[in-house]
Amino acid sequence: MKKSAEQKLWEAGRNVTPAAMLVDHMVQPPRINVAPLLHELEDKHALKINLCWQGIVVTRDGDVVYEAGQYKPVKAKGRDQVVAQRIITYSFLRWCLTHYPTPGLQQAKGWLYGR
Repeated sequence: MKKSAEQKLWEAGRNVTPAAMLVDHMVQPPRINVAPLLHELEDKHALKINLCWQGIVVTRDGDVVYEAGQYKPVKAKGRDQVVAQRIITYSFLRWCLTHYPTPGLQQAKGWLYGR
């Protein structure tokens, strides 16, 4: 199980103030699970999303509605490929906010716009 920053400091014998923990939580990058957002897009808007680290192709009723890069059915291996896939996913979700909005995307709007 992953230990929180507070637990690590406590084990190191340091007493943590609430202000220090607030700053620690503010500087950590937020994490969000994008799988439910992609499933919601598929269910609500009948999109078929094909995503890999090289590109993405999104179709609806056989017509391509979004395409970036070149999609190939390959898995991301290594840090660089995972980062590339995250960038592609992030760009697609930002595009969806204006073209195919969902309640889940509206909740994640702050994360998508870096707020």
